[in-house]
Amino acid sequence: MSKATVTLSQFAFNLGNNDRLTLEASLPFHTAYVSATPEQKAQLKHDWQVGYIQGKADVDAPTAERILSGGKGGRASKASIDAIDKSYSSFKYHVVRKPKAKAKAKAKAKAAPEQAHQRVSKAHRAAAEAYLAQFDSVADAITALRAVAK
Repeated sequence: MSKATVTLSQFAFNLGNNDRLTLEASLPFHTAYVSATPEQKAQLKHDWQVGYIQGKADVDAPTAERILSGGKGGRASKASIDAIDKSYSSFKYHVVRKPKAKAKAKAKAKAAPEQAHQRVSKAHRAAAEAYLAQFDSVADAITALRAVAK
C-alpha cells in the first residue's frame, strides 16, 4: 500500500478547516462559560485541560490529572509543560474567546476616562484663545467648529 502525498497547501487547508469546525462546535461551551459563576468557570477550565491533555499526551484521565496538578514547575517534563500550555491556549481559543476587534475597541473607548488635561504647545494655546475670544461662549465656538468639520 502506498502513502498518499499531501501538499503543504492541502495540509494547511485541512488544519484551517479543522480550526473552523472545532471553533463552531465549541460555541455551546463558550456560551456556558460566559454566563457561569467563577467556580463554574474554574471547573470548565479544569475539565477542558484534563480532556485536552488526555488527547494530546495519549494518556488516561488519572495521568492527565497528575500532569495538570503537577504544574509546570519543579520536576515537570518538557512534554508535560507543553501539554499544560497548549491545553490552556486551546481553552482560551475555543471557550473564553477574544472579543471582536470592533467590540473590543468600542469597550476600551467607552471605559477610558476623558483626559482632563492635555499638553498643548504655547503656540496652539494662543491660537485657541484667540479663536475663543471671537465668540460669546465656548458652546458657540464648538458649534462653529462642528459646522466647519462637516
